[in-house]
Amino acid sequence: MPSFWPIGTVFLAPTEEYIHVLWPEELNTLKGQGLRQWPIGPTQPGIPVREVFVRGITEGPIGSQTARYLLEKGYLPPVAFQPYIFHGPGTLRVRTLDLHTLKSKHMPTPLRTPVGELLYRAKYGNLPFPDLHGLIHLLASTLAYQIRRVNASYEAIVPAPPSIKRSHQPVLLLAEALGNFLGLPVKHVLHKEDGVPVKNIPNELRAHELEKRIHLQKGAVLPKRILLLDDIVGTGSTLEACQNRLLSAGADAIEAWALTIAPSQDPSDTMKAWLSP
Repeated sequence: MPSFWPIGTVFLAPTEEYIHVLWPEELNTLKGQGLRQWPIGPTQPGIPVREVFVRGITEGPIGSQTARYLLEKGYLPPVAFQPYIFHGPGTLRVRTLDLHTLKSKHMPTPLRTPVGELLYRAKYGNLPFPDLHGLIHLLASTLAYQIRRVNASYEAIVPAPPSIKRSHQPVLLLAEALGNFLGLPVKHVLHKEDGVPVKNIPNELRAHELEKRIHLQKGAVLPKRILLLDDIVGTGSTLEACQNRLLSAGADAIEAWALTIAPSQDPSDTMKAWLSP
């Protein structure tokens, strides 16, 4: 049962002139403690916050009784999100937790969603391992929440091979953490040859290049139902090549999951309500 609001929850004052998004670094601050615990207390002098909006759970601001019910029944994920399904090349379909960014014609730069922000920090924040582990834990537990929510069933997790070399690979750490949450084995059977980064290859040549670079481990024994995992989906070419390799090795049912959809693939260019009352 959750005892605090998920990261990304928005809090509104009765006048809707005040808005606040809860971020990880605030959890242990006085403001964060005031927001995250129930009942919700003032976050500014004279402004009692009485309504909440949870991205992906509530369609708009909700009152205190509904908010209490959501908390007590455990309906809130660790990180607030709005799921999307990405349709890629061929038969590829990828379930994602959220867009990576929210865009608007009136914004100078896009704003990352809560899931997108945590993923960005995990990939590019150059964090010490304990901090990185904490972010991965949040993301994996949120992904596990959604997988259970849609009643998906798998026999193993296969992570997509990382695109570049890092001391700690977020997608591999994510796969291991997700496996622990779901009680599934993680099979590291896909590998990619080094070369020119795929993002620098034109889209029309990318799929062909990936088919040559991505290989299945020799002698790999695969179950029938596989969760194919990546952290962010762009064109879908990498996941399609991975899917083809797994199907050729005898896998029967493969469902792809990713945390976010890359900015170039975002299906919306409008700001969402959780940023503006």
